[in-house]
Amino acid sequence: MPEIRTIMSTSSSSIYVSPRKVSVIITCYNYGPYLRLAIESVLAQIYPEFEIIVVNDGSADNTDEIMRQYLSISKIKYIKQGNFGSSRARNIGIRNAAGQFIAFLDADDIWEKQRLEEQLPLFNDKKVGVVYSRMKVIDQFGKEVSKIVKDPYRIPRSGNVTQHLFLANFIPFSSVTVRRECLDRVGLFDESLKMGMDWDLLLRISPYYDFAFVDKPLIAYRIGHMGQLSRNFEERYRCEDKLIDNFLCNNPDLIPKPMLKRASINQCVGRGINCRHRNIHLSNRYFIKALSRDMFAFSAYLGLLKNLIVLILGSTRYFHRRGRDPSRL
Repeated sequence: MPEIRTIMSTSSSSIYVSPRKVSVIITCYNYGPYLRLAIESVLAQIYPEFEIIVVNDGSADNTDEIMRQYLSISKIKYIKQGNFGSSRARNIGIRNAAGQFIAFLDADDIWEKQRLEEQLPLFNDKKVGVVYSRMKVIDQFGKEVSKIVKDPYRIPRSGNVTQHLFLANFIPFSSVTVRRECLDRVGLFDESLKMGMDWDLLLRISPYYDFAFVDKPLIAYRIGHMGQLSRNFEERYRCEDKLIDNFLCNNPDLIPKPMLKRASINQCVGRGINCRHRNIHLSNRYFIKALSRDMFAFSAYLGLLKNLIVLILGSTRYFHRRGRDPSRL
């Protein structure tokens, strides 16, 4: 069995950048069960000019063992680091990339074979810095699940997307391909953020470049498995607050005041919904906070009503489990 071959981080200035090559950055932390599927979905791409850079962020699972079978493939680079987080892992991948375009794939997600072929032609417009697509949703076993998003703020947009993107991150990051010059202009991922680093980067790019999207589900986004970062709501909220504050500090006149108010209300309502089944009292506080900013925020009233129903149903189940009739209390 071949030994693990690792490539240490290097300076991007020492790497020849190929004008049509796409560097695919796959970062992984204990995603061994899904990593092979992610890599194979890139190797199956119709568009031929790509390289794959797998960055192991200190995994303690069988990631090394999985990577052994790919060591002889010249298109693949394998980099190992300690567990410093996905932002640093992605930055190391970018610094070792030889492509004019950088594409991202989380190790638990999967690409459709036409993903790159459908996206690259949109970069013929020099104003376009980021291209993305729709997604389908799969569970931990790879079965497609229905996930209807009714949030009007998460409708895909193209062109100048800054104000829409400020309201909500509607871009599936495993569908993103970015022109390398965008990163040269705004910098790489903020390594102080444990979550929301993709939203932060896209926001920073958006004032300078147009965004384009392919109106097809070119990726499969996996949900419902252990270790998924998006489950850590408290840390996510802290990081969201930080990246929003940073963006407004650096772009004080870019977001109109009415939109700032709308974004704040939307944020409170979203957090209230996310907290409902973990901490209903905290959920109520978020909805009330939204109403303090706009007493006509219907979504906040609806959230409070649903919380009341949850409390009533919870009490009813509590008494029924104990053989008591709550209507007699």
